[in-house]
Amino acid sequence: MSRAVFLIERAGPMTTIQDRGRFGGQRFGINEAGPMDRAAYRTALAALGQDPGPAVIETALGGMALRCIEGNITVALAGGGFRLIVDGETKGSWCVATVLSLITI
Repeated sequence: MSRAVFLIERAGPMTTIQDRGRFGGQRFGINEAGPMDRAAYRTALAALGQDPGPAVIETALGGMALRCIEGNITVALAGGGFRLIVDGETKGSWCVATVLSLITI
């Protein structure tokens, strides 16, 4: 397994880290939480070959910039009508891309 490190340079409003949520605590007043768009969450993880569970970065309004400072990282963009710019190349929503240096949404 290779190592990848990235730096969050900018995170727009309503950008959060979300996992699949916690279930079974509702009777104790603990809500499920998790991602706002569960279908996009599952789709993005499936596109990366992952089962639901790992944490993801979720944004509702965009305005995010991530810089790879070591290695590279493969990302999946799902949901919303965002435009993704990966290392200077523009991609539409619902895509998978490997980031070598900079990604902006």
